[in-house]
Amino acid sequence: MTEKELQKKSRQDLLELLLEAEKENVSLREENEALRSELEERQLRLGKIGSIAEASLVLNGVFEAAQASADQYVQNVKRICEEKAQQVLQSEDVVRKARLEAKRIREETELTCQRMIQQAKTESDHYWNMLQNPEAMLETSED
Repeated sequence: MTEKELQKKSRQDLLELLLEAEKENVSLREENEALRSELEERQLRLGKIGSIAEASLVLNGVFEAAQASADQYVQNVKRICEEKAQQVLQSEDVVRKARLEAKRIREETELTCQRMIQQAKTESDHYWNMLQNPEAMLETSED
């Protein structure tokens, strides 16, 4: 998933991605537990094997499979953690930028409102002064 796509995602979408990763993590743990159970079963079978050489060959295969599974599990967990950390950083950056933009817009709006209020006050003072001094109104209309 690209950085742009992540930035477009809502906090809800990012949380859903995190939940998916957690589900995958649980699935991998269950797979690991199943492999451990299989390993225990094989170890019980080893007790029945007559020769040490046969037991050694069987154990090597079991341990290699268990190690490969454990390595894959660790790699997946690391990859998922790195992806989620990157997504969190990107979403925090998007939130930071949005807050800065909102602040800029709010400040710009406040300045515009202050100018409008000042202009309205100036115009109302001018009209009030004209009403207070009718002669000035006549002079203005003669111009």
